[in-house]
Amino acid sequence: MLIFDDAYEHEAWNHTDKTRVVLFVDFVKPTRFPARFINWLLMNMAIFTPFIREGLDNHKDWEKKFYAEAEALRNRP
Repeated sequence: MLIFDDAYEHEAWNHTDKTRVVLFVDFVKPTRFPARFINWLLMNMAIFTPFIREGLDNHKDWEKKFYAEAEALRNRP
């Protein structure tokens, strides 16, 4: 696992035939006002973006299917 600080420009390539998975984690950096407020605002407004909403909706759909299949397996004779 590698952690990159997005404050520094960087690039990465996948020169393999394998799938690369990237997990984005936002670490809240200790900053002073007004940067702290701007960071808080962006983090709390992100949930309303279509990109994030689509991901949440896809996850909810997956969960419904997963639990329906698990329930069907439990109730199988």
